[in-house]
Amino acid sequence: MADEPKYLYHYTTKKAKDEIAKQGHIRPSRNTWVDTRHGVGVYFTSRPPHCNDDTLLWNNYETVDGPCVKKVESYIRVPFDMVRGAVTKCPYDTRDVYVIQTTVNFALPSGTVCGDRAKFEN
Repeated sequence: MADEPKYLYHYTTKKAKDEIAKQGHIRPSRNTWVDTRHGVGVYFTSRPPHCNDDTLLWNNYETVDGPCVKKVESYIRVPFDMVRGAVTKCPYDTRDVYVIQTTVNFALPSGTVCGDRAKFEN
């Protein structure tokens, strides 16, 4: 479809990105008090790594400071075509958020890229 993104991005710390790349999967977010507004699962956005930090932090965490700041250091880029049947764009949310609702680890599909973001000014 024309309005579907080409890629989805899972942002995280450099340390977590290295573990994800090594293990070949992303563990689902389970903390229903902090970061699972749309249920337990693996969260993504279509906002690319060249967005500034504040844009990503507000989109992903609804804050631009605090402990979440390091969670946009790195990214896991997944081709949308590889998750089309499993991912849902979160309804009733003004942010750009997608989720694969799962309680098990999400295996990285073919074409996944793990990388570190450059520092972009806000």
